[in-house]
Amino acid sequence: VIGFGSGFNFYPVGVIATSLHVVLSEGSYMDVKFPTHGVYEEVYIVGLDTQSDLAVLRIKGKNLPTIKTMRSVEVEVGDKVFTISNPEGYVNTMSEGIVSAARIIDGELLYQISAPISQGSSGGAVFNEFGEVVGVVAATSITGQNLNFAVPVEELDTIKAFETSITLKEINEYLKTNSKN
Repeated sequence: VIGFGSGFNFYPVGVIATSLHVVLSEGSYMDVKFPTHGVYEEVYIVGLDTQSDLAVLRIKGKNLPTIKTMRSVEVEVGDKVFTISNPEGYVNTMSEGIVSAARIIDGELLYQISAPISQGSSGGAVFNEFGEVVGVVAATSITGQNLNFAVPVEELDTIKAFETSITLKEINEYLKTNSKN
């Protein structure tokens, strides 16, 4: 195992949001695991955004569990939030915290959250107290304590889908080629 991360499914046929850095963990193979629906080894990348560090994956699933993403929910400092992710590989771990701040980092809006996260949490869902997804776990600061960040879920709307789905190997080649330009 080179890396692991989290994600969340929002269509019964398998359309999954995650962090781009989870996908690009320098591996040549990727799978998606559901606790009660098994492992999917055919994983395709259908869209990504390097600026927001988000990716959308597609698997050939059927009747998979989903969560609703709410693109118009207001998020304010002090709001209670919950994360569900896989920190250090511990599947479906739930954490609680608040939105500590809304920050602009490298030109991007990020929510600073106090819900504990660690390696493997990236790509997990951030919920408000009503169970609505308001963000995607993005990063933690290793030099501080409880300095955790989430990308607003609205950023998923800015991802442009590829004309065709591509594999992890193809995306690695694509990014190498385009990073030279």
